[in-house]
Amino acid sequence: MEEKETLEGTTEVSEEQTAEKIEAEFAAESAEKESTVELRANYEEALSEPESPKKKKLSKKKLIIIIVASVLAAALLGFLLWFFIPSGPASTADNLVLTPGKPSVTAVIPADIQAKVDLALAPTATDAQKQEAFIALYNLANQNKIDAAQCVMVAQGSGSALVAKSAGGTMTVRAFKVQANGEYYYQKGAKLMEVTMGKKDVIEKVLDKQERAYCSADKKTCRAVTLSGSTAQVDGDSFSTDIPFLKLGSRDKKDRLLDEFKATYTYDEFAAATFISEGGDCKEINNFKYASTDSIREVQSFTYDAKEGYYDITVVVEVTDEATVSASREYLRQSADSKDLEYKKYVLNVKIWDNGYIRSFRDEEEWAGNATIIGSIKGESSSETWYEAAFYYDYKSLTNDGIVDKKDKTITKTNFAKDIIDKYAKEVEWVK
Repeated sequence: MEEKETLEGTTEVSEEQTAEKIEAEFAAESAEKESTVELRANYEEALSEPESPKKKKLSKKKLIIIIVASVLAAALLGFLLWFFIPSGPASTADNLVLTPGKPSVTAVIPADIQAKVDLALAPTATDAQKQEAFIALYNLANQNKIDAAQCVMVAQGSGSALVAKSAGGTMTVRAFKVQANGEYYYQKGAKLMEVTMGKKDVIEKVLDKQERAYCSADKKTCRAVTLSGSTAQVDGDSFSTDIPFLKLGSRDKKDRLLDEFKATYTYDEFAAATFISEGGDCKEINNFKYASTDSIREVQSFTYDAKEGYYDITVVVEVTDEATVSASREYLRQSADSKDLEYKKYVLNVKIWDNGYIRSFRDEEEWAGNATIIGSIKGESSSETWYEAAFYYDYKSLTNDGIVDKKDKTITKTNFAKDIIDKYAKEVEWVK
C-alpha cells in the first residue's frame, strides 16, 4: 500500500505498520493502569474502523487518541531513562589493616577438642573428621568470646546489590562491637559508594544503613535501632581508619535519630530485634549457628600456622540448613524487604588461636530473592558481598593497627573496652 499525503500534510503509513507502532507504544505504558487500558480500547477501536476511500484525513477522535498516547509514551520513556541510567559520583574508602594480637590468657583447648583437631590435620583426615573438628573448635572459640572480660571486634566489608532489577550499587560497611565485663555496644554503618543502575537517591534508600545496639551486663537495659536511607544519616565523607570508622547520626535533640533510640527492650525482644541466633548471646562471634555437621557442606582447608599460633579453616556452609542460617537470613530479609530471600552461597574462613580464642573471620556470601525498592516496584534482587572481622583483646594490638589513637586519653590501657563503650554510647543519649 502506497503512502498517502493527508490534508494536514502528514504522511500516513500502512495499517500494518501503524498497528505495530501502536502495540509498541502501549507495551511501554503498562504501568498506566485503568486509564491507559481504556485509552488502548478506544485506540484499537479506532484502528479497527476501515478507512473510507472518501476520507483522506484522520478523524478528530483518532488524532486526539494518537496525541495522548504519544505524550504518555514519551513521559514513560523519560521516567525510565531517569530511573535506570546511573547517577552520582563514586565514593572511596581505604580498607582497614587488621592484625590482632594473640590474647594473653592461660586457657588451652580441652583435650577432647584437641584430639578432633589433630585428626583433622592428619594427611588421611576425612571431610567428616574435619567438619567435626571445625564445629568443636568454632563453638569453643565462640564461648570464649562471649566470656571474655574485654574484647573489641572491628569489621569491614563491601559488595554489590541489584534490587528489583531496577536499582543497583556498591556499598562499603564499617562496624565495631565492644564488650567489657558483660556490657555490650555495637555500631555499624553501610554507605552507598557507586550507583551502577538507577538513581542515587533511590538505591540509597536500600544500601545506606545505620545500626546501633546496647545491652547492660545484667541484660536489664537493652536498646537497639536500625535506620535506612536518609534517616540513617551516614556521612560518606567521614571514613577513617580508627574507631568509629564512619560517622553516624547527630547529637541534635531535635533530630529524628535520637527519637528512634528511645525504645527499651526485654532481652528476648532485644535478641529478636538484633537477630541473635536461637539460644545465643549478643556477644557471640556472629549469628550463624553451627550446632552439628549438618551446618557444613564441605571443608575446603584445615591447617595450622605454627609461626603465628592459629588454626586456619575454610568451610562451605550448608545454606539450606534452617538451624544454621535462620537468624542471619531473617536479618537479610528485613534489610532487603524480601519475604523469600535465600542464601545461594556462604563460604567462611576462620582463624582461631591455639588457646581457643577467635582471631578473625572472613565470609563471602551471595543471596537472591524478590524485594521491594520503592512503592510497588518489586522484582528479583541479588547481592554479592564479603565481610571481614578481627578480634582484639588488648590495648597494644588496637593501637598498633591504629584502631585506637594513642593520643586519645579517654581510652586507657587497662579499661580500653569499657572506655570505648562509654565514649561512643554517650553520643546517643538513649543509652544513659
